[in-house]
Parts: sequence; C-alpha cells; structure tokens
Amino acid sequence: MPMKMYDRVALKEAIGEGKLDNMTNQEISLEFGYSPRWIKSIREKKSKKM
Repeated sequence: MPMKMYDRVALKEAIGEGKLDNMTNQEISLEFGYSPRWIKSIREKKSKKM
C-alpha cells in the first residue's frame, strides 16, 4: 500500500479486501497501532463471509 492508514475504517476495509493477507496480525498491529486481537476479529469476520 502506498501510504500508512491509521483510520480504523480504512484499515478494516483493507483487511476485508485481502490487501494485508501477506502480513501477520502482529505486523499489522505494530505498523498501524491496533491490537492483534482486533485485527484477528476482523479477519475472522472476513472468512465467515466467504
């Protein structure tokens, strides 16, 4: 991604669209400042939709 996103909605959309699939929850947490648990919950919701 060209720029860092700190906006929760934008980050949620990026995770939902699979743009961050090559990063672990921990890496996303360190880069964007959200808890790994929150990121994991977004990824679980994404997988349930499919």
